[in-house]
Amino acid sequence: MRLAAVLALAACRGAASGPTIGVDAYFGYAPAGGVTVISQHPDGEVIDSESADAVGHASVVVTGDALISIVFADPTFGTAVVTAQPPSDGSDLVVHGPVPFEPPTVAGALQIVPMAAIAADDFAIDLGCQAPHAQVLPAVVDVDGACLGSDANLDVLVRAFQAGQLVGYAATRLDFSAGAAEFDIPSWSTDPPSVPITETGVTAAIDWTLTVDGLPFDAQPLGATGPLWTGLVVDGATVHAEIAAPPTAEDTTRQIQGAPTAIAFTTDDFLPTVAPSLVLDTTRGTALAWAAADAAADADAIDVQLGWTVGGNAVAWDAVLPPDAGAVALPDATGDLASALGPPDATPAALLRYVDTSDYTGYDALLTGDLFVMGDQGTSTIAPVPRSGEIRTASVSGYAP
Repeated sequence: MRLAAVLALAACRGAASGPTIGVDAYFGYAPAGGVTVISQHPDGEVIDSESADAVGHASVVVTGDALISIVFADPTFGTAVVTAQPPSDGSDLVVHGPVPFEPPTVAGALQIVPMAAIAADDFAIDLGCQAPHAQVLPAVVDVDGACLGSDANLDVLVRAFQAGQLVGYAATRLDFSAGAAEFDIPSWSTDPPSVPITETGVTAAIDWTLTVDGLPFDAQPLGATGPLWTGLVVDGATVHAEIAAPPTAEDTTRQIQGAPTAIAFTTDDFLPTVAPSLVLDTTRGTALAWAAADAAADADAIDVQLGWTVGGNAVAWDAVLPPDAGAVALPDATGDLASALGPPDATPAALLRYVDTSDYTGYDALLTGDLFVMGDQGTSTIAPVPRSGEIRTASVSGYAP
C-alpha cells in the first residue's frame, strides 16, 4: 500500500454538497490510485475530500472560488502537495506529480573494445539513461533496460579524456536484442562538428542535452559552440539558458526537433526579473502572499514552491495559479495528513516562479495540456514540454526582506 493511501483528512463525502469537479492524478504518467484529493477555499478551509480510485480519478464538491489540492506520497520521495485553480469550464483537472523511484533493471552487458590505442585516463560512456566512467578500456558495462528507448537498439557515445581534456570520441547504434553487444571502436574521432551559439543583448549560462531515441545524451555546459558527435543519431535537443543574479533568475528551456544547426538567444527569450515579495504566515495554517510582478503580463501561470522537512521526512508544496494571483494557503489538515505536513523542522525554502510557454496562452489554455509537477525531474516544467518551442520562467527565491 502506498503511503498516500493512509494520508486522509477528517472531511469526507457528505460533509459538503453541490457541484463537483473531476480530478485525474498521475505519478508521472502512471495512475496515482489512492492519493488524497481536496477541494478548499483559498484561505485553506476544506470543502470536501476524497481518495482517488485505482486509475487516479476523484470527484470533489466545489464552490465558485475553490482550489484543488492533491496529496501525493510515497516512501521514496516523501509527501508532495499540488494546489491549483481548476479549469473555469468545469472540465477535469489533470495533474502529473512526482514519480516514485524504481530500482534499475539490468537488460544485459555491453563490452567496449578499442581497436586503436589512445592516451587517456578517463572514458565517459554515455548510454542515455546512464553514464558510467571507466579508467581503462576494454570495459564491460551492465546496461539498464531503460537505455533501450523505443526498440532493441542501444546508442553509445564514448568520450576519451586526458587530464580533463577531450582527446577522442566514438559513437554508434548497436543491436541489443540478444541482451549483449560489443562496441569495437575502429578509430577515434577528434574534432566533432559544432553548432554556433550567439547571444544578443543578454549574457546567459547555456547548457544542453541531446535527444537520441527519446533518451538524454551529452548533458553539458556550452560556450560559443555545441558539439555534435559523428555516429550519434540525434533526434533533437533541449537547450537551457539562465541569467542568474541570486536570489533572482530568468530561465529559458528550448526544445529543438532534429539535430540543431544554430542556437541564438535575445532579450525576448526571457521574462522580466521578479523582485522578492513572498510573505509566509503560519499563524493559521500555512498561508502565502506576494506582490504583483511585471512578469505576470507575459506568463501563463505562477508556481509558488515551498519545501521543508517534518521529522526529517521531505515535504514539497507547489501552488499553480493564474499569473495575477496574489495569495494561497495550504489546505487545513487533521489526523495523519496534519502530522505528515507539519510543523516544519525549520522555515520552508521558498521559490516564487512565473511560467510562460510558447504552446499556450493563458492559464485555462495551459490546463488543457495538463499540469506537470514532477519533482524527480528537477525543476517542474508546469507546462507540457513542447516538441518545438520554449518554456520561459522568472523566479525569485526566499522571502521579502
